[in-house]
Amino acid sequence: YSDSEWALVGAVISGSNTHVLGYSVKISGDGTTVVASAPYYAQSGETQKSGAAFVYRLVDNSWTQLGDPLLASLSPSGYQSEGNAIAVNKTGALVAFGAPHYRDQDGDEVGELKVYSLTNDQWIQRGSTLSGEATLSTRFGSRLSFADDESMISVGAYYDSGKFLETGQHTGQHRTYIPTGAFVERNGSTTVFRWKNGDWAIVNKILGEYSWGRMSQSVLSANGQILVASAENAETGVGVNHGVTYTYQLGVDSDADRIPDSEDLFPNIAIGSLADLDFDGAPDTCLVSCFAL
Repeated sequence: YSDSEWALVGAVISGSNTHVLGYSVKISGDGTTVVASAPYYAQSGETQKSGAAFVYRLVDNSWTQLGDPLLASLSPSGYQSEGNAIAVNKTGALVAFGAPHYRDQDGDEVGELKVYSLTNDQWIQRGSTLSGEATLSTRFGSRLSFADDESMISVGAYYDSGKFLETGQHTGQHRTYIPTGAFVERNGSTTVFRWKNGDWAIVNKILGEYSWGRMSQSVLSANGQILVASAENAETGVGVNHGVTYTYQLGVDSDADRIPDSEDLFPNIAIGSLADLDFDGAPDTCLVSCFAL
């Protein structure tokens, strides 16, 4: 941007035939790294479109592909994964790639997410592959956001209903079950993960409160302490698709009195009942917080 006009930086980045490069695009905070998804990319020798993300680094005013394409997993049930959601951290050295249409062996669109870190100009997966629960197709991984310190990521699942089929596979867990073939609403959800002990651990999952609200859009603040999430299809009154946006603050037991008082910003419905009450330096889930009390 110069003299009130936008000037093209480097050459135009073009994709290959039918890959649909640029379905989603992100740029690093320092402006030197661009990530573009191509949901119709097929891996060599495969007809299934797993999707891919391509990373480009600005070198001598030219966009150069950095490492190999990041690939979504092939669906074991043979459906197209069509990976398309991406996020990049401030320096461009950490990239998240989501495939919300990834299906498990039963054909449910559980979705998946992989995080990659740059090591010697190659992308190495960081931690386990994350996936949605088999809750009638959650489409987990549809929206992604990093905190600047790379320790936290928020993940949207706009088809999440918070309900499970009556398969018996989750016996003993506190979940809501529905009969196979029943009508399911799509509240959507946002899940926050934290890098801890060499893997991604769930901080908390927030299920949208509105039927068919499809919560999934979210963004984390630079320090990961503030989360903004939205449900664009939420109906809050007369009419349709009003949409709602929530702001959540991560609470900690700052005065170390192990009492969830207002000074700690806990409890608070908007916080999602998060606190560091076991003093391990990481925010606890509601379950851990309750036991810590």
